[in-house]
Amino acid sequence: MHSTAIHVGIYCLDQNAATTSTLGVYNFTRNLLAQMAALPDTDGMRVTVWVSDANVDDLPPTNPPAWMHIEHIRGSFSTGMARLWSDHVLAAKLARRVDVIYFPKGWLPLLPLGRTRSVCQIHDCISRYYLER
Repeated sequence: MHSTAIHVGIYCLDQNAATTSTLGVYNFTRNLLAQMAALPDTDGMRVTVWVSDANVDDLPPTNPPAWMHIEHIRGSFSTGMARLWSDHVLAAKLARRVDVIYFPKGWLPLLPLGRTRSVCQIHDCISRYYLER
């Protein structure tokens, strides 16, 4: 029997409360994950949350439900070349493991995601922030 359950990935490798210029997206992501973890059932949906050394202790829920897997990818991916590599190469590779990938920070990888669908969150002031800088 073929499963119709959706596997969703949430890409959080680049989020770091210590280096961000605004905590808005970080806090949004942390609160979203906490609210998702409080859901009683997902009708078979699976969620994988990819976190890094910079956020594994603070971003994901402490006791995720069985359907939510926290995958800790060792390393720091919030600045410099490590961030560029993770956001555009590693993210595209991770995306191929899931049906849908969600990017809370609003950036899609440059590399193709294969058949994986993607969702990007553009936060209310981030466009203005980048426009001014």
